[in-house]
Amino acid sequence: MHSLAVYQLKGGVGKTTTAVNLAALAARDGWPTLLWDLDPQGAAGHVLGADPAGIKVKKLLRGEQAAGRLVEHTPWRHLDVLPSNRKLRNVDAHLGSGHTDGSWVQTWLKRFSENYRLVVIDCPPALGGLAESILRNASLLLLPTEPGPLARRAVDQVREHLEELGIKKPPLRTFFNQVDRRRRMHREMAEDPSQFLPFASPV
Repeated sequence: MHSLAVYQLKGGVGKTTTAVNLAALAARDGWPTLLWDLDPQGAAGHVLGADPAGIKVKKLLRGEQAAGRLVEHTPWRHLDVLPSNRKLRNVDAHLGSGHTDGSWVQTWLKRFSENYRLVVIDCPPALGGLAESILRNASLLLLPTEPGPLARRAVDQVREHLEELGIKKPPLRTFFNQVDRRRRMHREMAEDPSQFLPFASPV
C-alpha cells in the first residue's frame, strides 16, 4: 500500500483540494482509496459528505476506538473517507502524555493496507506531534505551493523541520498550485518551477 501525505504550513494553497482530487483520481483509475482527513477543520470529509460525529479523540489514540469503524463509503466507487472534526485539535496535547504516542498512525496505516491500495492523508497545517507522526510514516510527502515568497518560505520551514527531526523519508515533492497567469511573478515561476521551488521538477 502507498500513503500520500498532503501537507503545508501556509494556508490558502489548496492543500485539501489537492488531497480530495488526488484521492478521487486514484479511485477513478480503479485503486481502492481511502482519504484520511486529519486536519481538525474537517474540510476533506465535509466535501465528500462524511459525518465525523462519532470521533472520540482520547479513545482513538489509546486504541479503544477502532478508526476503521469511522470509515464511510462515498458515492464514488473505490473511494472511502475517514472524516475529521474539531476534536482533533487536541491530539497534540495527548500525544506523548504517557498514555499514547504517535505510533497509532503507523498502526492504522498497516491495518488500512488490508483494504486499500492508497491512503491519501489531508494533514493538519501545523508542526506538532500529529504532523510529525504522519511525516514519519507516509510513503510520499506532497506540498502544494502558491507562487510567491511566503509560500516558498513555508517549504523551507518544512524542510528545516524534517532535518531537525532527523526524518530523511518520505520523499518530499512540491508543485505550484493556484497559479494566476495574469500575474507576472506567477507566470515566471510556473514556466520553470525547479528554478524557484525546492524539490520541484520542470513541467
